[in-house]
Amino acid sequence: VLYVVWYKPLWTAGSGTFIDELIQKAGGINIAGDIAGWPQINLETVIERNPQVIIIGYSEDQPELIQAVRNESTLDQTDAFKNNQIHTIDTDIVSRTGPRIVDALEEMAKMINPEIFAENVSN
Repeated sequence: VLYVVWYKPLWTAGSGTFIDELIQKAGGINIAGDIAGWPQINLETVIERNPQVIIIGYSEDQPELIQAVRNESTLDQTDAFKNNQIHTIDTDIVSRTGPRIVDALEEMAKMINPEIFAENVSN
């Protein structure tokens, strides 16, 4: 999983961050889990580590962030892009530790492991 904090330069959540912990609790493996804190990460490293899922933290006043990531042609080499696993999550629930962090965990789990949350449509 790649969690995008900011783009140009690309910032992500590394080890020791609560977002890294959320990714792990949601059943994912953070591609920056071996880097401490809130590191910049280059696109070559992202391609090499090949995230299966990319989660973009956004707020309503940052629509350009989502478009910038989706339009980055280099990232189309990742399995996340190839399999349409680019997701967004509202930073209002994910960037503040508090009661709503449970909502963030549930959203991330659905993004990382959608098959677990698939509704049973048989009656």
